[in-house]
Amino acid sequence: MTSPPDQPEPRKFHAWVSNPQPSSWTPLLCWIVPLALIELGIVPYMWQQQYGPQETTITVVFSALGAIFAQGALLTVGLVWGTQPFAQRLLVHWIVAINLYGCWNVGYWYVASQENGWSHDWREVASTVACTVPVMALAAQGPLWITRVWLGWRLLHVEMESTALLPPPELVAQAPNVRKLSVLDLMTATACVAVSLGVYRLVSESGIKNLSRADLLFDVITASTFAVGVSLLGILPIVCLFFSRASRILAFVLSIAYAILVCVIFIVIIGAISRVGVPTQIYRILIPQFLSFAIVFGIGLTCLREKGWRLVR
Repeated sequence: MTSPPDQPEPRKFHAWVSNPQPSSWTPLLCWIVPLALIELGIVPYMWQQQYGPQETTITVVFSALGAIFAQGALLTVGLVWGTQPFAQRLLVHWIVAINLYGCWNVGYWYVASQENGWSHDWREVASTVACTVPVMALAAQGPLWITRVWLGWRLLHVEMESTALLPPPELVAQAPNVRKLSVLDLMTATACVAVSLGVYRLVSESGIKNLSRADLLFDVITASTFAVGVSLLGILPIVCLFFSRASRILAFVLSIAYAILVCVIFIVIIGAISRVGVPTQIYRILIPQFLSFAIVFGIGLTCLREKGWRLVR
């Protein structure tokens, strides 16, 4: 009588922080290092090239901006769709964000210390960015929080050797139900919103040279609207592509094609609104920015997928 074959050990999901193995998240954190170098070098590059060919400078700068938006998208994905305690996710999110902001600030400070023409604008620009970024972050998180709270979307780690692109149904059934937020999570979220709005109010009341409160409010509203658009048109579709049944190469091709499609739509809209047609600089601004966002964001999502992370819906 033959013995029955050994049953494979059940495969279980593990949350990000509860998985003690650093190999599952180290590649993504390593990907932040070159992005920090981009933050550090973008303003010095603009300073060095201020008298050089503007076409090349515009292309490089807006490509860098696309990469910066992509790093914000990766931080947003980790904060909203992670499954560790919300306070821990929030802490990691803002530690990384503040360090990236510090890299950009150091680069700007270096330029301001080298040339007086930039020193007068340094504090004004740094204060405006510090005021705008927290509110932009809240705006970008809004659509993702809807998918998290009402639809149950979250990133979970599969602790197994598998090439499956989507987790099987039995593993989805084992995944923890994390739709509901605890009282502590709600209190932490409320405090986060209060601090973000408090930073805006502090900066607006302290006054910024050559920028009225109305202009600052307009800048914040414009930036927040832009952040919502990036979340709806950029983060959600590309995440769905990379965590679908598509292969890595196909996901990259589709995400780049999608970025080009959205870019073309924006150019057509600008051409329809403008009476003089589409300026040539618009092409140098939008195309590198959209492509850079899709590529950098896609690399970050690939790091997550290759280390066993799956989007559970």
